[in-house]
Amino acid sequence: MWFPLFRNTDAMPPIDPDEEFDLIVVGSGNGACGFLGECLKHVPEDYRVLVLEEGHNFFFTSDVTHQNGWSKSYANGSAFTLHNAVTPSGKSVLSGRARTLGGGGSINYTMIHESSDWLVKQAGYDVDYWNECKKELNASLDRPDPLAAGYQTPFADFIAENAQQVGYAPPNKDDMIQNIPSLSESKSQSKRLYFFPTQFDRFGSRTNSGVSLVKWQKIKYRWNTKVVGLEMGKKSDSTGIACNGVQTINKQGVDVTYKVKKDTGRVLLCGGSQSPRILLNTKELAGNEKIGQRVNDHVCMPLAVYFVDKDKASVVGATDNYESLFADMVIDGKRDKGEAKTVVNIDFFSGDVLRLIYLISSLYLCYLPFNGFKRLMGRYPIIFKYLSNTIRMLLTAIISIIVVL
Repeated sequence: MWFPLFRNTDAMPPIDPDEEFDLIVVGSGNGACGFLGECLKHVPEDYRVLVLEEGHNFFFTSDVTHQNGWSKSYANGSAFTLHNAVTPSGKSVLSGRARTLGGGGSINYTMIHESSDWLVKQAGYDVDYWNECKKELNASLDRPDPLAAGYQTPFADFIAENAQQVGYAPPNKDDMIQNIPSLSESKSQSKRLYFFPTQFDRFGSRTNSGVSLVKWQKIKYRWNTKVVGLEMGKKSDSTGIACNGVQTINKQGVDVTYKVKKDTGRVLLCGGSQSPRILLNTKELAGNEKIGQRVNDHVCMPLAVYFVDKDKASVVGATDNYESLFADMVIDGKRDKGEAKTVVNIDFFSGDVLRLIYLISSLYLCYLPFNGFKRLMGRYPIIFKYLSNTIRMLLTAIISIIVVL
C-alpha cells in the first residue's frame, strides 16, 4: 500500500515498468471521465486501466479546485497552456488548453447539453433516447436547482434582469433536465438566458465535476506526464499494425513508455487538441490517409467587460468571479450572406477589477493582435506569457493610480 506522508503533489504510487495494461487513456477531461465512468461498470475486476494527464492532479491543486484560483492560474499558465490552431480560412486562433486531471470540465463549470433534436440528426437514435441519457448523467452529478430562490448571486440576477430588458427570454424549467440546461431547436426565441448549477459551494470550493463520475481507486493514473508519441508494431499474426505502448516524458524530464497488452490492449486518445498531434506521427506507418483530415478547431468565446454603476456595486460580492449563467443568440445566416445560422454563446465574468485583470490580460491577447503575431505567439508561447504578465502589471498599476487619485 502507498501512503503519502507529506503533501508532495508530484509523488505518485509506483508502476512496475513491465506492467501491461488492458487500456491506456490519454487525457482526463470530460470525454475521458464520461467514458471511464461507463467503461468501469462493464469490465472485470482485474481489468487494468491507466490514465495519463499532462497537467496537475485535480485533487491536490487548490488553484484549480477553488474559484478564486483558476482565473489567476489561467494567466500564469499553471492550469492552462496556449493552444494554437488555424481556421480553414487561414486565420490564427489562440485559446487556453486545460491541463489538469478532470480537464476543462473541472475548471470551467459551465454545463449545457446539446439539443436532442441535433443529436438525433448527427448520431441517430431518437429524442427520447438522448433525453434518457441526459437524465442518467445529470442524476449522477446531482447538481442543485439553479432556479431555486436565493441560489444565484445578486450579480447573476442583476445580469439576467438587464438581459431580459433587451429581449432575452428568461431561464425556465422547460429548458432543463435534472437541473442542467438543455438546448432545444424547437424554441422560436432567438435570444435565451440559461442558469446552470455551479460546482462551487458557498465558500467557492468545487464540490462536483466530471472527475466525480470515475471510481479512481479502480485505476492507476499519472499526472504531470506528457504523451509524446505512440509505440507502434506489427500484430502477432502479422496482419496489420497495432499500438504496443504510449511514450511519455514526465515533469522531471524522464522518458517512460507504458505498455498495453499485445493484440488485446487498447489506447484511447482523449487529449482534445493534442490527439491529432499524437496520431499524425502514425499516419504513414498505419497507412491510414484519413488521420488528420477531420480536425475541428476550438470554439472562440466572445468576452465583454461589464461595468456596474456605482449605486449597484453592492451586487458584486467576494464569491463572484464566473457567473453561473450564460446567454445564446442565433444570428440569421442572411446577415453574413450565408445560409447557415450562427449561434453565439456569451459568458459573464464578474468581480473586482484587479481580479478580472488576470483574465483580461490573457484572453484579449488571444484575440486582439494581428494574425501574423498570433502565429508567432503560438510558435513561441513564452512571448504570450511575458506579454500577458506585462499587460497585467501595467493595468494593475494604472488602476492603482486611478484609485489613489
